[in-house]
Amino acid sequence: PPGEVMIRPWAVWSVLQFEFRRALTWQRLVFVAAFALFPAGLISLIQHQGGHLQRGPAAAIALFVLIPGVLCLLGLLLWAAPAVYSELEGKTWIYLAVRPAGRGSILVGKYLAAVAWTILTGWLSLALCLGVLRFDMSVSHLMIPLAALVVCSCVVYGALYILIGVLFLQKGLVAGVAYTALMETPIHGRPAIINHLSVQYTR
Repeated sequence: PPGEVMIRPWAVWSVLQFEFRRALTWQRLVFVAAFALFPAGLISLIQHQGGHLQRGPAAAIALFVLIPGVLCLLGLLLWAAPAVYSELEGKTWIYLAVRPAGRGSILVGKYLAAVAWTILTGWLSLALCLGVLRFDMSVSHLMIPLAALVVCSCVVYGALYILIGVLFLQKGLVAGVAYTALMETPIHGRPAIINHLSVQYTR
């Protein structure tokens, strides 16, 4: 029927493969490495200045805030929010949209590609942070829960920023930045109903 959004697994897989091949450039790999090094470098700096992140609770909170809370959010803001606009800019969206299962498959494929890249970046960052913390046993047992939180964060933020990119086609990145600055930073900790509009709301 007209207006129905169809998704075909083979088309999604093709989009995912294409996005990975297109992203496997030295610029993207350098960016991923720099992104992954940021939390480890910050933790190293805190320790160098006399911080006490060797203690399990402090290190766990720092890793949770820096990786699922900040790194994953920023990674998906950069990779998922402008996904549709990049196709509009390349003048390929109109051809994809008129094909059977074109719109749905391209969106899901781009979503999965952005989520996969961000998950890999988050896991690499966790491994680097664990190395900086010298494999402290009080922190090592938290790696699996934190790795799972990276996946959860990427799945949720990826869907959110793809939605923002669809609703604000030409200003998806700007709208994503505005949402992040307004909802995920000052409002998520407010003790009111409005904080439920954010991903990181606290009870």
